[in-house]
Amino acid sequence: MKKFAQNHPFWFFYIIAFVLFQGGIALGVMLMPDFMEVSMAKMEELGLNHGNVIITILLMFENPIWILGLIIPGAPAIAAVIATKVIGKPGAMKELFCKFNPVGEGISGKEALKQYGILLVYAILVISAGLAYSYFVYGESGLQTSLNNLRANSPLLMVGMFLLAVFTEEGALLEELGWRGYALPILMKRLKTPLNAAIVLGIAWSFWHFGRNVLSLIFGMPFGDWILTEINFLTSIIASTIVIVYFVNRLGGSIIPAIFLHGLGNYWFNYIFDPEVPVYYLGFEFDTILRVLGASIILIIAGKQLGLRGEKLPDIQLDIKSE
Repeated sequence: MKKFAQNHPFWFFYIIAFVLFQGGIALGVMLMPDFMEVSMAKMEELGLNHGNVIITILLMFENPIWILGLIIPGAPAIAAVIATKVIGKPGAMKELFCKFNPVGEGISGKEALKQYGILLVYAILVISAGLAYSYFVYGESGLQTSLNNLRANSPLLMVGMFLLAVFTEEGALLEELGWRGYALPILMKRLKTPLNAAIVLGIAWSFWHFGRNVLSLIFGMPFGDWILTEINFLTSIIASTIVIVYFVNRLGGSIIPAIFLHGLGNYWFNYIFDPEVPVYYLGFEFDTILRVLGASIILIIAGKQLGLRGEKLPDIQLDIKSE
């Protein structure tokens, strides 16, 4: 096992994450068939406008099986810890968890403030675009629904809900240690450029969701519609990964911007924008087009290095075989 992990550190991690996720989904379908209903009811009981780890933890006290609600999205982080334990050099585990520091090594406070400021502006633009879309496509009622979901009647509540959502949303908080903390540095080493790494990681990240996404097909979605949805999902995931990798690189390997952007995407699409009837433009949803636009701007600005400082890729404390 160790030899395979040393020769194929990404695939060792990915197989563990994939099996944990698909197995967790299968168990969830069998043991928690009312998952969404119970989660939404608890969300409304707490007065929240989004799902998060707090809800899942509270539900665990009512029924321990809800630990699946942490294991399923946490599969990449669990896989990263296992892989690091197997092939990590001394200090590797500490290095992995140091990715939660908001600013990576060698990044000045001034530069960090600049990058987080850009992230905030990006978030405002994304939410504004969603609100504009709601108005022009669904009319005043659509805009009002989005504003109500956003809690826009109270600016303080709106900001508080937003920050709570992006930093406690299960996928964002529990996945990123694996994807951007462990897998990204390995792929950048193996594939030579951050852009190559981002594309491969985006494809892997998208396919990892297969067990969840295929449920729509199993429960009656027409195959053609499902394929179109999957193409949109793959495209949006690759585009999102390009944007995430740029900010992770600009902040010295910190996964905080990855958590923020991942949480922003899920919060915006699932709880604020959330179109009941998606509208397609040349086969792509507005959400996908917006993410591709963001990735295109990043590529124009940063090129294939995606914000990496200097040509030298960061060292990783793993005992792996070079290729």
